[in-house]
Amino acid sequence: MKKIAVILFGQPRYFEVTWPLIKQEFMFSNVDVDYYIHFWDQVGYTPQSNENTVSKEIINILNEEFSNENIQLQDYNELDDLCSLLRQFYNTILSERIVEEPLEDLRYRFGQHLSINKAYEQIKKHEIQNKFKYDLIIKTRSDIVYRTPEC
Repeated sequence: MKKIAVILFGQPRYFEVTWPLIKQEFMFSNVDVDYYIHFWDQVGYTPQSNENTVSKEIINILNEEFSNENIQLQDYNELDDLCSLLRQFYNTILSERIVEEPLEDLRYRFGQHLSINKAYEQIKKHEIQNKFKYDLIIKTRSDIVYRTPEC
């Protein structure tokens, strides 16, 4: 039997609407599909406050519908530290071009990459622990609307 890993990453925008379509999209006969989910705990272009925290509805969906899957819901602290290091690096190397982007904008620029990496690290760990390799790894977003059954 083939094995597929699906990475969901970033901010869980519209996840309360798209999750059934995502699960349907990756249902195949004779294929085991495992989900590896890393979401930030706030939603918005540049979330800056607790007003935009992930809803209880999304947390319930993750716990109920993906209960056997690898789920990470993380705050922005590690990403903020990484963005500060990147800003310092660029300011040191490119001294004539000082990067002055607000931290929230840097979150938007780099957050998806760190989020994908976090989920992928869990895939690698799972493969090593269980002594197998996935046949295919797919990354997708929560704000993509897949075809509906009517289509």
